[in-house]
Amino acid sequence: MPWPDDVRIDIRWAGICHSDIYMKRGEWGEALYPLTPCHEILGTVLEVGSDVSDHQVGDVVGVGCLVDSCGECAACQDGEEQYCAKGAVQTSGAEDYHGEITKGGYSGEVVVRDDFVVRIPGTYAESDHAGVTPLLCAGITTYHPLKEAGVGPGIGSGIPLDDYLGLLDRGGVLANAGAPEDSLQVSAFSLIGNRRAIRGSMIGGLPQTQEMLDFCGEHGITATVEVIDAGQVDDYYDKVVDGQVRYRAAIDTETLAG
Repeated sequence: MPWPDDVRIDIRWAGICHSDIYMKRGEWGEALYPLTPCHEILGTVLEVGSDVSDHQVGDVVGVGCLVDSCGECAACQDGEEQYCAKGAVQTSGAEDYHGEITKGGYSGEVVVRDDFVVRIPGTYAESDHAGVTPLLCAGITTYHPLKEAGVGPGIGSGIPLDDYLGLLDRGGVLANAGAPEDSLQVSAFSLIGNRRAIRGSMIGGLPQTQEMLDFCGEHGITATVEVIDAGQVDDYYDKVVDGQVRYRAAIDTETLAG
Protein backbone atom coordinates (compact mmCIF):
# COMPACT_ATOMS: atom_id res chain seq x y z
CA MET A 1 0.00 0.00 0.00
CA PRO A 2 1.33 3.48 -0.84
CA TRP A 3 0.43 4.90 2.60
CA PRO A 4 -0.47 3.27 5.94
CA ASP A 5 -3.92 4.94 5.97
CA ASP A 6 -4.87 3.76 2.46
CA VAL A 7 -7.70 1.43 1.49
CA ARG A 8 -7.58 -0.58 -1.76
CA ILE A 9 -11.01 -1.17 -3.26
CA ASP A 10 -12.23 -3.55 -5.94
CA ILE A 11 -14.69 -1.38 -7.91
CA ARG A 12 -18.01 -3.03 -8.74
CA TRP A 13 -20.11 -0.03 -9.82
CA ALA A 14 -19.15 3.37 -11.24
CA GLY A 15 -21.76 6.08 -11.69
CA ILE A 16 -21.87 8.62 -14.50
CA CYS A 17 -22.24 12.21 -13.31
CA HIS A 18 -22.64 15.24 -15.55
CA SER A 19 -19.46 16.55 -13.89
CA ASP A 20 -17.53 13.72 -15.58
CA ILE A 21 -18.76 15.01 -18.92
CA TYR A 22 -17.88 18.64 -18.18
CA MET A 23 -14.40 17.50 -17.19
CA LYS A 24 -13.81 15.15 -20.12
CA ARG A 25 -14.99 17.73 -22.64
CA GLY A 26 -13.00 20.57 -21.10
CA GLU A 27 -16.13 22.59 -20.35
CA TRP A 28 -14.81 23.56 -16.91
CA GLY A 29 -11.41 24.46 -18.30
CA GLU A 30 -8.53 22.34 -19.52
CA ALA A 31 -8.48 18.91 -17.86
CA LEU A 32 -5.43 17.31 -16.27
CA TYR A 33 -4.20 14.16 -18.01
CA PRO A 34 -4.11 11.22 -17.78
CA LEU A 35 -7.82 11.53 -16.97
CA THR A 36 -9.86 8.73 -15.40
CA PRO A 37 -13.30 10.14 -14.54
CA CYS A 38 -15.87 9.08 -11.92
CA HIS A 39 -16.55 10.04 -8.34
CA GLU A 40 -19.45 7.68 -7.66
CA ILE A 41 -17.64 4.47 -6.72
CA LEU A 42 -18.96 1.38 -4.95
CA GLY A 43 -16.97 -1.77 -4.32
CA THR A 44 -15.36 -4.14 -1.84
CA VAL A 45 -12.27 -3.61 0.29
CA LEU A 46 -9.34 -5.72 -0.94
CA GLU A 47 -6.58 -4.47 1.34
CA VAL A 48 -6.04 -1.94 4.12
CA GLY A 49 -2.96 -0.11 5.36
CA SER A 50 -1.43 -0.72 8.78
CA ASP A 51 -3.08 2.38 10.31
CA VAL A 52 -6.60 1.62 9.07
CA SER A 53 -9.11 0.53 11.72
CA ASP A 54 -12.52 1.60 10.39
CA HIS A 55 -12.53 -0.66 7.33
CA GLN A 56 -11.75 -4.34 6.86
CA VAL A 57 -11.15 -6.63 3.91
CA GLY A 58 -14.51 -7.67 2.50
CA ASP A 59 -16.41 -4.54 3.58
CA VAL A 60 -18.73 -3.00 1.00
CA VAL A 61 -17.75 0.65 0.75
CA GLY A 62 -18.12 3.76 -1.33
CA VAL A 63 -16.03 6.72 -2.47
CA GLY A 64 -17.64 10.01 -3.42
CA CYS A 65 -16.39 13.34 -4.70
CA LEU A 66 -13.36 13.82 -2.45
CA VAL A 67 -10.29 11.76 -1.57
CA ASP A 68 -8.33 14.13 0.70
CA SER A 69 -8.31 17.41 2.60
CA CYS A 70 -5.97 19.09 5.07
CA GLY A 71 -7.89 17.84 8.12
CA GLU A 72 -6.75 20.86 10.12
CA CYS A 73 -8.72 23.93 9.01
CA ALA A 74 -12.02 25.00 10.56
CA ALA A 75 -14.08 23.49 7.74
CA CYS A 76 -12.36 20.11 8.03
CA GLN A 77 -12.69 20.14 11.80
CA ASP A 78 -16.41 20.77 11.34
CA GLY A 79 -16.75 17.79 9.00
CA GLU A 80 -17.16 19.96 5.91
CA GLU A 81 -14.10 18.81 4.02
CA GLN A 82 -15.57 20.06 0.74
CA TYR A 83 -14.83 23.61 1.94
CA CYS A 84 -11.25 22.86 3.05
CA ALA A 85 -9.17 26.04 3.26
CA LYS A 86 -6.20 24.32 1.64
CA GLY A 87 -8.42 22.95 -1.10
CA ALA A 88 -10.05 19.54 -0.95
CA VAL A 89 -8.71 16.97 -3.41
CA GLN A 90 -11.29 15.78 -5.91
CA THR A 91 -11.57 12.10 -6.69
CA SER A 92 -10.61 12.41 -10.34
CA GLY A 93 -8.65 14.80 -12.51
CA ALA A 94 -7.11 16.80 -9.66
CA GLU A 95 -3.57 17.21 -8.37
CA ASP A 96 -3.30 15.69 -4.90
CA TYR A 97 -1.07 16.81 -2.03
CA HIS A 98 1.70 14.52 -3.31
CA GLY A 99 1.73 16.08 -6.77
CA GLU A 100 -0.03 13.16 -8.46
CA ILE A 101 -3.20 13.31 -10.57
CA THR A 102 -6.15 11.55 -8.95
CA LYS A 103 -7.84 8.80 -10.94
CA GLY A 104 -11.50 7.96 -10.53
CA GLY A 105 -13.78 4.97 -10.78
CA TYR A 106 -13.67 4.01 -14.46
CA SER A 107 -11.25 1.32 -13.40
CA GLY A 108 -11.00 -2.07 -11.77
CA GLU A 109 -9.51 -0.80 -8.51
CA VAL A 110 -8.88 2.42 -6.62
CA VAL A 111 -6.75 3.31 -3.59
CA VAL A 112 -8.17 5.97 -1.26
CA ARG A 113 -7.25 7.41 2.14
CA ASP A 114 -9.39 5.71 4.79
CA ASP A 115 -11.09 8.88 6.06
CA PHE A 116 -12.64 9.34 2.63
CA VAL A 117 -14.11 5.85 2.37
CA VAL A 118 -17.72 5.45 3.56
CA ARG A 119 -19.60 2.35 4.66
CA ILE A 120 -22.45 1.06 2.53
CA PRO A 121 -25.21 -0.01 4.95
CA GLY A 122 -25.71 -3.76 5.26
CA THR A 123 -29.47 -3.24 4.94
CA TYR A 124 -28.95 -3.01 1.19
CA ALA A 125 -29.03 -6.21 -0.84
CA GLU A 126 -26.30 -6.73 -3.41
CA SER A 127 -28.93 -6.17 -6.09
CA ASP A 128 -29.43 -2.63 -4.72
CA HIS A 129 -25.82 -1.57 -5.09
CA ALA A 130 -26.07 -0.14 -8.61
CA GLY A 131 -28.82 2.16 -7.37
CA VAL A 132 -26.86 3.11 -4.25
CA THR A 133 -23.85 4.28 -6.28
CA PRO A 134 -25.29 7.68 -7.40
CA LEU A 135 -26.05 8.56 -3.79
CA LEU A 136 -22.30 9.18 -3.37
CA CYS A 137 -22.62 12.37 -5.43
CA ALA A 138 -26.21 13.11 -6.44
CA GLY A 139 -27.53 11.92 -3.09
CA ILE A 140 -25.27 14.02 -0.87
CA THR A 141 -25.51 17.01 -3.24
CA THR A 142 -29.25 17.04 -2.54
CA TYR A 143 -29.09 16.02 1.12
CA HIS A 144 -26.60 18.69 2.21
CA PRO A 145 -28.61 21.83 1.27
CA LEU A 146 -31.82 20.30 2.62
CA LYS A 147 -30.14 19.67 5.97
CA GLU A 148 -28.55 23.11 6.04
CA ALA A 149 -31.94 24.72 5.32
CA GLY A 150 -33.62 22.70 8.05
CA VAL A 151 -36.03 21.04 5.65
CA GLY A 152 -38.16 18.41 7.32
CA PRO A 153 -41.75 17.14 7.47
CA GLY A 154 -44.18 19.85 6.37
CA ILE A 155 -41.53 22.00 4.70
CA GLY A 156 -41.48 22.05 0.91
CA SER A 157 -38.49 22.09 -1.40
CA GLY A 158 -38.12 22.83 -5.08
CA ILE A 159 -35.76 22.51 -8.02
CA PRO A 160 -32.92 25.06 -7.66
CA LEU A 161 -33.59 27.21 -10.75
CA ASP A 162 -34.01 30.95 -11.04
CA ASP A 163 -37.61 30.65 -12.26
CA TYR A 164 -38.58 29.09 -8.94
CA LEU A 165 -37.66 32.12 -6.84
CA GLY A 166 -41.14 33.50 -7.30
CA LEU A 167 -42.60 30.38 -5.73
CA LEU A 168 -40.75 30.87 -2.45
CA ASP A 169 -42.53 32.18 0.61
CA ARG A 170 -41.25 35.13 2.64
CA GLY A 171 -37.71 34.38 3.77
CA GLY A 172 -37.44 31.42 1.41
CA VAL A 173 -34.01 30.20 0.31
CA LEU A 174 -33.09 28.75 -3.08
CA ALA A 175 -30.07 26.45 -2.89
CA ASN A 176 -27.94 26.30 -6.02
CA ALA A 177 -26.13 22.98 -6.11
CA GLY A 178 -25.20 22.92 -9.79
CA ALA A 179 -22.25 24.30 -11.73
CA PRO A 180 -23.35 25.10 -15.30
CA GLU A 181 -21.02 26.76 -17.77
CA ASP A 182 -23.05 29.97 -17.96
CA SER A 183 -23.47 32.48 -15.14
CA LEU A 184 -26.76 32.53 -13.25
CA GLN A 185 -28.96 35.51 -14.08
CA VAL A 186 -31.14 36.74 -11.21
CA SER A 187 -33.45 39.73 -11.03
CA ALA A 188 -32.89 41.84 -7.92
CA PHE A 189 -36.67 42.14 -7.54
CA SER A 190 -36.92 38.34 -7.26
CA LEU A 191 -34.74 38.59 -4.15
CA ILE A 192 -35.89 41.74 -2.40
CA GLY A 193 -39.52 40.79 -2.75
CA ASN A 194 -40.45 38.66 0.27
CA ARG A 195 -36.84 38.70 1.52
CA ARG A 196 -35.79 35.74 -0.60
CA ALA A 197 -32.21 34.51 -0.85
CA ILE A 198 -29.96 32.30 -2.93
CA ARG A 199 -27.23 30.25 -1.32
CA GLY A 200 -24.58 28.00 -2.79
CA SER A 201 -24.11 24.39 -1.77
CA MET A 202 -21.39 21.95 -2.77
CA ILE A 203 -21.81 18.22 -2.06
CA GLY A 204 -21.30 17.40 1.65
CA GLY A 205 -18.60 16.42 4.09
CA LEU A 206 -17.71 12.85 4.97
CA PRO A 207 -19.71 12.69 8.24
CA GLN A 208 -22.81 13.94 6.48
CA THR A 209 -22.26 11.60 3.53
CA GLN A 210 -22.22 8.66 5.93
CA GLU A 211 -25.31 10.06 7.67
CA MET A 212 -27.09 10.30 4.32
CA LEU A 213 -26.18 6.72 3.38
CA ASP A 214 -27.34 5.42 6.75
CA PHE A 215 -30.64 7.31 6.38
CA CYS A 216 -31.16 5.98 2.86
CA GLY A 217 -30.24 2.45 3.95
CA GLU A 218 -32.70 2.58 6.84
CA HIS A 219 -35.51 3.67 4.53
CA GLY A 220 -34.58 1.57 1.49
CA ILE A 221 -33.83 4.58 -0.70
CA THR A 222 -31.85 4.12 -3.90
CA ALA A 223 -31.54 6.00 -7.18
CA THR A 224 -33.36 4.84 -10.29
CA VAL A 225 -30.57 3.78 -12.62
CA GLU A 226 -29.91 2.40 -16.06
CA VAL A 227 -27.19 -0.25 -15.81
CA ILE A 228 -24.79 -0.07 -18.74
CA ASP A 229 -21.58 -1.72 -19.85
CA ALA A 230 -18.30 0.07 -20.37
CA GLY A 231 -18.71 0.17 -24.14
CA GLN A 232 -21.80 2.37 -23.79
CA VAL A 233 -20.17 5.21 -21.87
CA ASP A 234 -19.67 7.58 -24.81
CA ASP A 235 -23.26 7.09 -25.96
CA TYR A 236 -24.54 7.66 -22.46
CA TYR A 237 -22.56 10.87 -22.10
CA ASP A 238 -24.65 12.23 -24.97
CA LYS A 239 -27.84 10.84 -23.42
CA VAL A 240 -27.08 12.48 -20.08
CA VAL A 241 -26.53 15.85 -21.78
CA ASP A 242 -29.78 15.43 -23.73
CA GLY A 243 -31.74 14.46 -20.60
CA GLN A 244 -32.57 11.01 -21.94
CA VAL A 245 -31.34 8.92 -18.98
CA ARG A 246 -33.88 7.83 -16.34
CA TYR A 247 -32.41 8.93 -14.04
CA ARG A 248 -28.77 8.00 -13.50
CA ALA A 249 -26.42 5.59 -15.27
CA ALA A 250 -24.28 3.04 -13.44
CA ILE A 251 -21.44 1.21 -15.20
CA ASP A 252 -21.07 -2.51 -14.57
CA THR A 253 -17.29 -2.63 -14.13
CA GLU A 254 -17.22 -6.34 -14.85
CA THR A 255 -17.57 -5.28 -18.50
CA LEU A 256 -14.29 -3.35 -18.46
CA ALA A 257 -11.74 -4.67 -20.95
CA GLY A 258 -8.58 -6.21 -19.54
